[in-house]
Formats: sequence, C-alpha cells, structure tokens
Amino acid sequence: MPLTKNTVLAATEQGLAVFRHFLKDPQGLEEGRPFKNPFYDDKRASCHVYRDKPSGTYRLIDFGDSDYHFDCFGLVGQIFHLNCTERSDFKEILRIIDRELGLGLQSLGERADEAYHDLQAARVPVQRASDVPPLNLRPANEDPLKAFRQPVTRKMNAEELKFWQAYGIDESVLALYRVGAVDEFASTTKDGREYVLKATELEPIFV
Repeated sequence: MPLTKNTVLAATEQGLAVFRHFLKDPQGLEEGRPFKNPFYDDKRASCHVYRDKPSGTYRLIDFGDSDYHFDCFGLVGQIFHLNCTERSDFKEILRIIDRELGLGLQSLGERADEAYHDLQAARVPVQRASDVPPLNLRPANEDPLKAFRQPVTRKMNAEELKFWQAYGIDESVLALYRVGAVDEFASTTKDGREYVLKATELEPIFV
C-alpha cells in the first residue's frame, strides 16, 4: 500500500489516532472537552479536537490563538518544524506518522529508494581503508560460540533484493560474500537469558 495522505487518513481514523498519539490523549479529547495548548504556556483550556464535517477529517483548533488550527499533518509539522505546504516536508511528515504509529504503509523497496536518494543528496565522501585509523579491539572475555547460534539463511525475496539494488549491489555480489536472509536470529545474553529477533517486511535480517 503506498504511503499517501489518503492511506494515512484511512489507517488513523481520519487523523484521530495521530492526535491521540502525539497529544498523549489529553483528558477530554474523546469527549470534545477543551484542553490546554501543548505548544505554549496556555493558561486557559481553549483547544478542541473536532471532526470537520465537509472533509470528514479531525482537526485541532485553539480558540485562544487562531494560529493553531490544523489537521493531523499540521500537528506533526508543528512538532517537528516541518511545513505542510512544502512537498519534501509533507513527505517527511507522512514518513514520521507511518513510523511513529507503526502503520507499515511504506514498503521495504520505498524505504530503500529513499535511503539511496538521501545518500546521494548527502554526498558522503568515500574513504579508503588506508585512510581510516585501525580499531583497538579489546580481547573477548568469553567464548562467543557458547551464546551464538548459527542462523539458517534462505534465498532473498524480490523486496529484499530491491533493498540491496538501491545501493548498486546485485545478486552476484551477495552470492560472492555469502549474504543471505534469515527469518529469525536467536542468541543468549550474558546473564543466560535467551532472546529471538524475528525479521519482518519493514525490518529484514541479513547475515
């Protein structure tokens, strides 16, 4: 499912879930009772979250300060200092909502594409290995084989391959370095507790 304004609204009860999350569900939000504006030292509770009849979306209004009148996207923009009218800022607002509320609307391929474009925009200089000072590693105090369990690798699916392709890495390179995907990774902590990390579409695991 693509990450758009409409898909976010559909997944958040027309924005109400976003207000609940970022406003920490202030008392009276559900009942329509007023609450203090969290963006300044509000002395009187004059904020309301209401459903706008023409659009069907939820909006916030502060009767004490008319500058505070926006929908859920405007709320996130206010919190993270982003401008809803700027295309790049609005896309970042969508990503923040998707990530913070765990909506899972953005696919692994889309995340990989954005990571690639971010790297291109940053133009991070490439360093040679000889230019990097050597690491001073301390000797291990325990046998890692006692805690480590060799994960079972599998062939990567199309979405996982697309993640690597965004960085210019194809199947032949992955095969050369014996990189594979795993469904879960299990190990043991220093105090003997077992734990398991499971791969998901948004958070794959490679070894």
